[in-house]
Amino acid sequence: MDFSVIIVSWNSKEFLERCVKSVQRCAQGLSCKIIVVDNASTDGSADFVRDTFPMVILVRLPANTGFAHACNVGITHAQGRYICFLNPDTELLNSALQHLVSFMDQHPIAGIAGGMLQNVDGSRQVSVRSFPAPLVALGLALKIPHIPVLRALFRTYFQDAFNYEVSQQVDQVMGAFFIVRNSFLTQVGGFDERFFLWFDEVDLMRHAHELGWQVWYYPRAKAIHWGAQSFSKVSSYENQKQFLISMKRYIGKWHGKHAALPLIISTPLVLFVYRIFLLILFKINKANATNI
Repeated sequence: MDFSVIIVSWNSKEFLERCVKSVQRCAQGLSCKIIVVDNASTDGSADFVRDTFPMVILVRLPANTGFAHACNVGITHAQGRYICFLNPDTELLNSALQHLVSFMDQHPIAGIAGGMLQNVDGSRQVSVRSFPAPLVALGLALKIPHIPVLRALFRTYFQDAFNYEVSQQVDQVMGAFFIVRNSFLTQVGGFDERFFLWFDEVDLMRHAHELGWQVWYYPRAKAIHWGAQSFSKVSSYENQKQFLISMKRYIGKWHGKHAALPLIISTPLVLFVYRIFLLILFKINKANATNI
């Protein structure tokens, strides 16, 4: 077995057919197992996979236990030298999987490699970032990068000067489409399930660096990424809350509890302000609708 592909799905029925078919197409000539872990979807996703793709291993979870846990469940069913983690709102292009497997075979110290992500119109998505330091994390929590005159302070974190046409070692790649060496996963023990959502793949890639593995960006492997489709089914407040919780855990884990203290203190205030902002926005939209 060359590799397995794990797709964690939560209410992603409208994208799953395109995603799974692209895996089947791109895996031709390779020995591949496809695993869909359904995180207690309510839109019929699991039944759709069962009926449409009988060759796919379907794992139904009784509750939404988070992305990291679902990935670990998928890993228990996986086989092969590599495991590819793929969001359901992606579509692999050309020979993406063949390219990634070949790249990993030629780079034995590479523990993780991520491909190029594109928008539906073919434009490139930003998918490489540096690891967030405590001050950067605090700035992200306070939404400082949204202030134009202060955006330059985060150029290193956002990798604004990154050349997406060149293969190179990086801190982290976006978790929508990446491949992991199975021996590294065994060494690290899989994903840290304390991360329900957000920063789970960042944490995994930080482990790779700490253990002497390389993380690569490899642009020959390409995929279309619709982006944040599952997130869109949850309130923006809940998404923001989970983002801040996971970021606190990441900073606390890798930089110490003292480094996470500013985040711990500021999170309630940020969420309060965010809730007020959403309430004001709702009232404005309601008023505009009434005036039409």
